[in-house]
Amino acid sequence: MSALQWLYVALAVATAAIGAMLVVVLWQVAVLLATVRAAVLPQIQTLLTDTQKSLVHVESITQDVEHKLARLDDSVEDVTVATHSVATAAKFFGEGVAKPFLVNVASILTGAGAAWRRYREIADRRGGREIPSPPDSGRIEEKAEAKGVR
Repeated sequence: MSALQWLYVALAVATAAIGAMLVVVLWQVAVLLATVRAAVLPQIQTLLTDTQKSLVHVESITQDVEHKLARLDDSVEDVTVATHSVATAAKFFGEGVAKPFLVNVASILTGAGAAWRRYREIADRRGGREIPSPPDSGRIEEKAEAKGVR
């Protein structure tokens, strides 16, 4: 055998050895990937499952908060309606009861003051003696004039 043939044989043996080593290396990479997949995938799956449970829990909390906010909104609306009702009732009471009552009281006081002045005039003409005036009679007349009640 010639030297060239020995080189071909050596090249063939080297190619077979490199191919065998390449198969061993690729086998080791496949085993490493399988080990990583076996270790990491369950953790990722557990993490995703826990995340999904948390999202479901957050969704239920969000729905509960939305429900409570809707109830609160209804309560605020009811309070607003009640406040407006009280304000309307107070307005009607003021216009329908209090104002006429005060006008009637002022009219009665004005009439009483005028009657008292007339009584004093008549009493002064009859007997010439002084009849004491009631307390605050002048103030009642001044108040009635200030309000424009006659």
